[in-house]
Amino acid sequence: MDYLKYDTGTGEEKNWLVEEAVFSAAYLGKCESIFCQGNGYLCQRSALEERYVGETRGLFVTGTFDLFSPQEVTELPNLPDMTRIKLLLNGERFSMETGTLRNFRRVLNLKNGLVARSVEWESPKGHRYALSFERFVAMDNEHLLGGRMRVTPLNIMVKKDDNRVGIGAKGMSGEGYKGHSFWKPHGSGSAAVPMTRRRIGIKLATSSIRTSIKSMWTTMPIPIIWRPIT
Repeated sequence: MDYLKYDTGTGEEKNWLVEEAVFSAAYLGKCESIFCQGNGYLCQRSALEERYVGETRGLFVTGTFDLFSPQEVTELPNLPDMTRIKLLLNGERFSMETGTLRNFRRVLNLKNGLVARSVEWESPKGHRYALSFERFVAMDNEHLLGGRMRVTPLNIMVKKDDNRVGIGAKGMSGEGYKGHSFWKPHGSGSAAVPMTRRRIGIKLATSSIRTSIKSMWTTMPIPIIWRPIT
């Protein structure tokens, strides 16, 4: 079965959609590249929100080329990742490699730049959920990335005050492909991460804003905004 499709769009979206129809961890790297998003100033590699072994997360900003030492060539270093989400559903960590994946679809709309993923997942304990994830890189604000997650329990009731979602900045050192630490962080935390380029002194900060709306039976939409600021 083909895991990538290029002909699912119809009407005004004909030839504009790229679809990942089957999830396989063997194709993480390829799909992260194909589904990447950018606006000419920054580029976000499309690693999935939840963590998987073999993933490569990446956020890159134009004009931050530098070299780690005089013996090496210049390269574009990776910024701290702000998109990773640790999601616990009724005490079980969401992962498409555990439980049963009943439905999966991820689509890149090349016309508007939106990446949308829909999942129906049954946990190892038999709890079923419908999850949707959306992500964009803004064109009218070159510093802005945004995302939204919705979780709908399908066969269980969730406590109204259940808010077990963790969002944080990972890779705080901004390591490059060789594991070098190109950014010097000033402080820590997921709300704001100010940094300075170690050799050429470019100052940059990333910050994240999370809001959540919960109901007892239906959907928990969580819009997430990531802001790389120079």
